[in-house]
Amino acid sequence: MNAPSGRLTGGPPLRRIVGFSLPLTVANLCQQGYLLVDGIVVGRFLGVDALAGVGAAGPLYYLLSATFIGASTAFTIRLAQLLGAGRSDRTRAVAVALLLFTLSWSLACAGLMAAGGGPVLAAMGLTGAVAAAGRTFLLVLAAGLPSIFGLAGLTAYLRGQGDPRTPMYLLIGSSALNAGLSWLFVGPLRLGVAGAAAATGTAATLALLAGLARIAGPGRIGRPGRGAPGSTRAAVPEELRGAARLGLPLATQHIVLALGIHPSCIGVYGCGG
Repeated sequence: MNAPSGRLTGGPPLRRIVGFSLPLTVANLCQQGYLLVDGIVVGRFLGVDALAGVGAAGPLYYLLSATFIGASTAFTIRLAQLLGAGRSDRTRAVAVALLLFTLSWSLACAGLMAAGGGPVLAAMGLTGAVAAAGRTFLLVLAAGLPSIFGLAGLTAYLRGQGDPRTPMYLLIGSSALNAGLSWLFVGPLRLGVAGAAAATGTAATLALLAGLARIAGPGRIGRPGRGAPGSTRAAVPEELRGAARLGLPLATQHIVLALGIHPSCIGVYGCGG
């Protein structure tokens, strides 16, 4: 069932804005919290070199992730526009376009991290144990990117449907699972840096499956409207082009912010290991 078009346009504007933005803020805070827990676990169980390697690998992952978030916001905006105009039949084309974009981006980034992670770390001046930890982290994390970006794409879609709470619950659950699995994999199971990366992918996979089940289950929160199959196929390329035009400026902003992290990481970790 699609969200009513008046969900965000009816009632006092300030209350609607706060009601929509507060869940986003809570979800972002929880994600930052699990990063803190992740760092504590790696540093406590694996030592300084492992912590430095994971920290140095972080900017590359953040760059790719932030770019995707910026680009996927275009689909969120497009969905909101369609629902506001009463064009729920067109949302299926947007959903398919977002799915294709997410799959393509995931596979491209997985290949980039697996093949280019080592050279990027070398460009930072990392050597020895620190570089080895960073390479391992990126290689294992690459396997989980389809789920990580899939979850991000799903939350972008649901927000475009006017539903900020389901993404908040999914991201809170993912963050809590990530923190717990990180402790389990790195601590008792002794999987090392690979365990920290595997925890992120596993938590995202479970949260993504929960979100998809929520859409497909009773109530069908945010399920896309149904249009004619032929019209949907014809509209997908148009929606992809529109998302590219709208998403490029948004993604560029995130890229600039992400690139600002790299010089500080080079300064902190550039001494090598």
